[in-house]
Amino acid sequence: MTKKEDHSVSRVQLKQHPHFASVRFIVLNRPDKHNALTLTMWEQLLEFLEACEDNPDVRVVVLRGIDEHAFCAGADIAEFPKLRANRESAKKHKTVTDLVTKRLANLRPITVAAISGICYGGGLQLASACDLRVADDSARFAITPVKLGFVYGPYETRLLMRIVGEPKAKELLYTGKAITAQEAEKIGLITARNPSSHNFDQFVDDYLFSLLQAAPHAQQLTKQIFHGLQEAGTSLLDEQLENLSTQALDGSEYVEGIQAFLEKRRPFYAEGLTKM
Repeated sequence: MTKKEDHSVSRVQLKQHPHFASVRFIVLNRPDKHNALTLTMWEQLLEFLEACEDNPDVRVVVLRGIDEHAFCAGADIAEFPKLRANRESAKKHKTVTDLVTKRLANLRPITVAAISGICYGGGLQLASACDLRVADDSARFAITPVKLGFVYGPYETRLLMRIVGEPKAKELLYTGKAITAQEAEKIGLITARNPSSHNFDQFVDDYLFSLLQAAPHAQQLTKQIFHGLQEAGTSLLDEQLENLSTQALDGSEYVEGIQAFLEKRRPFYAEGLTKM
């Protein structure tokens, strides 16, 4: 690993795999908050993704959490009252998160999300942007914006829908419910699941080894074909859909959702709900 790539003291780390020289780990390192992503962490992610893109020796990038308890709990909701206080400030914050997600989705190397523990919200957004997702049996998945009074954006919704199909994407987004690794495997959200009796690090290494057996240039061409097929005809509606996704930030539901989260209570959305 070059000196430039050594960022081991950061909340986001870039590391070379100890055995596979062409593999890089990008590690989320905020275990006390289940790796919830601050704005600074999003910016660091973008920096490290660019470094991997620019290094021709990198074939595979693995995104993972620092320990087995969490892949990523999503964006740091504690920052929302300041960074997403209204539609305009939310657009600025989302510009950064969208840049990271799109950079990850379009990265030249093959990308793998190695998921153990919690994978919620923005964490699942990042995992969905990866080419492949492998998970430990401990993994739990959820997308919770509707519980907080705001809306998952069109780009990340499209990524999810491509992976699990429209009906399952709707169920996950409409309810915000959490699902297990077994359920995620059943609906195609994850590519492979590690049985609970196996070491997850070894499972990931075995998976990487199988990827590295293939011809590198053929893999790159194949990835370009997939990307071309996925992106054809999708960009024209993005601006209109982004406007829809930010409308919720002007309403009372968003205020109630974030306030309830910070106060550690259940939000109450009065319309259409009768208390028993």
